[in-house]
Amino acid sequence: MIGLTMVLAMSLVVSLPQVETMPSVTPVVRAGHSFASVWSAVEQQFANRSGVHISTRARDGSFWVGLTEITTTKGVYRFARSGISRSDITEVSKLQPFGTSSMRLITIGRDSYAQFSATASIPPGKKWVHSREVGFPQTNALVEGLSPGFLQFVAPGADSGTSGGRVDGVPTILYAGDVTVPELRPSQAGILFGLDKGSEPGGRIRWRLWVGPDNLPRRFTASVVWDALEAENVRTMNWTTFYRHWGDRVEIKAPPRRLWVEENGHPRSGTGAWHVTPSGRDESR
Repeated sequence: MIGLTMVLAMSLVVSLPQVETMPSVTPVVRAGHSFASVWSAVEQQFANRSGVHISTRARDGSFWVGLTEITTTKGVYRFARSGISRSDITEVSKLQPFGTSSMRLITIGRDSYAQFSATASIPPGKKWVHSREVGFPQTNALVEGLSPGFLQFVAPGADSGTSGGRVDGVPTILYAGDVTVPELRPSQAGILFGLDKGSEPGGRIRWRLWVGPDNLPRRFTASVVWDALEAENVRTMNWTTFYRHWGDRVEIKAPPRRLWVEENGHPRSGTGAWHVTPSGRDESR
């Protein structure tokens, strides 16, 4: 489900649209609705091995280098008991002032297959680049509206819920909060948060989550501000993600073997401590 242009040797960073000012709304209390019930509803979707369609619009800015990237992402997630097990995502990225690029990324367990708008370095007859251990084993650490680790981490500071109006015609409850974390790291799957100080700077995450009558997320927004390493070097990311068609039994398959080539001729290593779910194995069958 969820960046800075990836050339498979780089990380896919979901870069992200400004979070609008929090509206003034009246708190509401509805039977069966609580922030804890959101995770329970998402967990049930994982157990059902179903899927969801996602779309994201994102903005990534760095004040120091003066660059801004606008990214739109559309695709589908397929679930297993541990979280996202498969995905098929198409991303269009505009890095000002360098122009526009696009990429399609299919991820199945630990295997990823990338197709780029610029394929000059790929041998004739090949359309995809395969790499290993860059999938979604880090689901729990994603700053994401359906990430179990993120939902559980922010739950203690979440507000009691307000009327969120309608999203795609569905009445919603809006939850919101903000947290500070010791480390924030871009990855191919999205932005990961760490609870221990590491090599990357930490920062503040301001988030909002709209959920429907079934307690499933319908819209998620986040605004991330990294701790400044220098006064002039401030990095921000803002994004909005919509979740539609919960429960779809989406089918995601790898491209035919004859159409892909290995990245640099050998599998890519994983991301170590950021693999926080039990195994990362493909449980979607």
